[in-house]
Amino acid sequence: MTMTTKPSPLRRFMGNYLILTGGLIAILGAAGEWIGLLNALAASLGALAVAGGSFIGYRNLVKNAPPPPEDRDLLDRIDDPHELYDESDPGHDEQRTTEAILKEEKARLKATKVPLNERMRLLSGTFSPLRILGYLLLVVAFFTLEGFGLFLPLFFIGGILILPLTAMMLLWQNRKVS
Repeated sequence: MTMTTKPSPLRRFMGNYLILTGGLIAILGAAGEWIGLLNALAASLGALAVAGGSFIGYRNLVKNAPPPPEDRDLLDRIDDPHELYDESDPGHDEQRTTEAILKEEKARLKATKVPLNERMRLLSGTFSPLRILGYLLLVVAFFTLEGFGLFLPLFFIGGILILPLTAMMLLWQNRKVS
């Protein structure tokens, strides 16, 4: 008895991407729309580079994230994951004035501000070099096509749409049938 393993989501995503891109090449090639095919492929590869750079940047961000603090017990983390309820003084809420509540909330907000080094770490996922390179590739493809007078907006947008359609195919394949 052999067990079959499901391919990883990334493999399935790339398989779907290649199927859609192959279909696009076949349809536009059969129609003789070579300039439209060039536009669609340039946009599709640029969008794939942006998505790949985003994926790698955020994966590295998660991989390098500091571990969560372990000072709260498991039941408390399950019951109150965002620390919304404070059980230290249950009868104290009726005695506080509005000014005291506002002062306490302002102090709590100041205490929860994200330090600069943590903000920089979070921005590293957003502005990862590979993601910026993907956007650069997309912009260069656009200006190159435009510069040679080959830019066809409908085909370019169609090429960009391959990526969201691939993601929709993956979601459709992962749906639970009841």
